[in-house]
Amino acid sequence: MRSRENRNQYWQEHLKAYYTSGLSQKEYCRQEDIGYWSFNQWKRRIEGQSKTNLTEIKLPVPIQPSHQVMTLKYREELTITLPLSVSGKTLREILAVLGEMQ
Repeated sequence: MRSRENRNQYWQEHLKAYYTSGLSQKEYCRQEDIGYWSFNQWKRRIEGQSKTNLTEIKLPVPIQPSHQVMTLKYREELTITLPLSVSGKTLREILAVLGEMQ
């Protein structure tokens, strides 16, 4: 049986991989052959442990008010506004960073 620390690390690695996969949670679990409900429980637990002082991410190019944007909310502390034209790669990188914030 895995120790609590090893289980935590195991699920943290899966959570990071999930965030960068672009898959739905159910599809990720199916492809990785892991239990959806276990994954979901650990996801909430790990995310609940994460706290950050980060409140804003500045983009290199200001977003013009006329452009269509999407807003990502990460817990209560962080709001990210991105243009709808943001690349999938950039979005995956942002999600990976958020997944590492613990």
